[in-house]
Amino acid sequence: MNNNKNTSGGVSESVSQTPGFWQITVRTLGNFFTGVLCGIAVQAVARICFLKAYAGDAFSSLSEDEKLSYIKTALLFDAKYAATMWLPLIACGLLLFWKKTSRLYSYVTGIFNYAAIIAITAFSIINHYYYQTYKQCTNAFIFALFKEDAGAVMSTVVNDYPLFTGLGLFFLGLLAYFFIFKLLSGIVRRCLSLIISEKRRILSTAVSLILLVLTGFMLRGSFGTFPLRQDNLNVSRDAVINASVGNGTAYFYWAYKWYRKENKIPAVTTEDILNNYRKLGINVENGDITAPLTVTLPENNLLAGNPPDIVVAVMESMSTHMLLLDNPEKNIDLYGALRPHAESDFFFLNFLSEGNGTADSLIRLFTEAPDLNLSTSSRYNKDYLLNTIKPFKEHGYRVIFITSGRSSWRNLGSFLEAQGVDKVIDESAIRLLYPDATAGTWGIDDEYLFKMAYEMMNHEHSQPVLIFLLTITNHPPYRVPGNNTPKSISLPDDIRARFPYEDTETIFATFRYANNSLGSFISLIKNDPHTADRTIIAATGDHNLRGIGYSKYPEEAALGHAVPFYLYMPEKYIDGTGVSYDRMRPGSHKDIMATIAAHSLSSGTMLSTGCDLLGSSPCRFPYVYNGEVILTPDDNGSQEINSYTACFDNDEVTFKSADLYDMSENILKLDTGSAGRNSGRCDKAAEYKKLMQNLYYIRAK
Repeated sequence: MNNNKNTSGGVSESVSQTPGFWQITVRTLGNFFTGVLCGIAVQAVARICFLKAYAGDAFSSLSEDEKLSYIKTALLFDAKYAATMWLPLIACGLLLFWKKTSRLYSYVTGIFNYAAIIAITAFSIINHYYYQTYKQCTNAFIFALFKEDAGAVMSTVVNDYPLFTGLGLFFLGLLAYFFIFKLLSGIVRRCLSLIISEKRRILSTAVSLILLVLTGFMLRGSFGTFPLRQDNLNVSRDAVINASVGNGTAYFYWAYKWYRKENKIPAVTTEDILNNYRKLGINVENGDITAPLTVTLPENNLLAGNPPDIVVAVMESMSTHMLLLDNPEKNIDLYGALRPHAESDFFFLNFLSEGNGTADSLIRLFTEAPDLNLSTSSRYNKDYLLNTIKPFKEHGYRVIFITSGRSSWRNLGSFLEAQGVDKVIDESAIRLLYPDATAGTWGIDDEYLFKMAYEMMNHEHSQPVLIFLLTITNHPPYRVPGNNTPKSISLPDDIRARFPYEDTETIFATFRYANNSLGSFISLIKNDPHTADRTIIAATGDHNLRGIGYSKYPEEAALGHAVPFYLYMPEKYIDGTGVSYDRMRPGSHKDIMATIAAHSLSSGTMLSTGCDLLGSSPCRFPYVYNGEVILTPDDNGSQEINSYTACFDNDEVTFKSADLYDMSENILKLDTGSAGRNSGRCDKAAEYKKLMQNLYYIRAK
């Protein structure tokens, strides 16, 4: 009798004769589920290391519901990708049905088994150190590293990471895996053989089908309508916790998918874009795709001789919904020092963010590109048609971007410099200027960011400056920095009920702190004779606050994307450029730089689909644009519009702009009873969205 044994992959199998069907089933399923269990264990250990290294005590601060959701979702992700990696072991079972191929079974399964454990371990390690470097999990940018100098990359890896120690531990782990798999697979197969055998065919068939269904469930990650996917990562309000829900294999797969998608940018022609214009009712002569985008800036002697300095603050999670809960009479003060400025200056609350995340909105604010991963892609340095800072550069402005966090986050610094920003300043430079500055998980606190901006505005400069600020304090984990008060804001039960967090009152206090820091900065500028009459200040939120929850409130679907837009202009620029202000006028991020340019630049042209929210002329693209909802006017773009159609994937509901200072109004509420598909207004909204994509694609290719 031939007693050859398999020693590959830790499975001992006799191959002297072709085994029976149920023996094959036991071997195949036993090896597969052993591999899956090992894969889940490796990913779970990697997740624990990730949490200990980067999450601090964030996990312990989660509510019980959040912890339960975290554990369930993380386990589903681990099972899904472990099952995917070891799935070839099921296919290998086919080799056992023929005597000649059965001899190959042990070697083929050994190859696939070790390939799976090597890959899943490597992806977990890479993801851990990638996050350490970039403060984000593995993404498409990792493939750009292969285009760098190989020697330089290798030198960085050797010098900055425990490469050789890690490799030693890695190979020791593989050796241990041989014995672990051998032991576990024997136990699993013995357990299965007690149920699955030739003598119990009905029971064996039922159990085998159940295990196959379980395998299908793991591969899909869900029994629901949609399979487990990247959208399922958000189980809490904490970004690091959400990042740890996934595993290294999942992140590498998503990164590769985005990378492949990057290389499949559709080929867009000028005729495609001209067709977009035609469907929007815009005729273009001579085939010039920039003609409808061209905005002529009138010559203005005041602006030519006195160009204003400009500050644009992008405030973390500055939410309109939160501001609507402000009620000083009940000691709920959410404005702080911003209140007098919001009341006296231009303040739009019927306003939507263009993106739905910080990176998404920033990328759109600078380039109008509908690609939230643009900054980490190989296309980050292309010349995009709707670059919003280009006209300011052409008018002699020096453009500076200051962030409370790291400029390396999502490759942001390199992306902005490629788009024309002259200088990027991050937390390290702020800390040099303010060594005692307080900081949170994600960066320096807002008050120091504004202090630095104020210092820069007061330095003598020969050319006008355009400064962008990105704040960070109003970001989970929430806290009110230093000696600032209040540390929490007492809330009635009906407000607390909308926020599924244990620290809701701290969230409100942190939100107030951010607004108070902005308001104090505005007061400094206004009260300083050197800056008061030559500085324009704009502020908006990057996106709505996470976790308020709108699925049960369909009439609040637009409110779920709403952020404010604040604008201060010195009196001479208001008088000198002509202003028509309607505080109820809807707008979106695409209108911010168009509005500022119209009241700060003299002569020349710019390319934009934005509207001047302080202008009285009809806008060529009067759409209030968010990546998920577009408001299209029911009239023809005149400033007096008060009725819009909100479009969600071609569903139509009525939206009416409201007086946001009158709490009796249904602010940003939709009339869901008006749903329909017949007016055709949403056809134009969908076409506008296609136009924005095509204008991006034609330069990204």
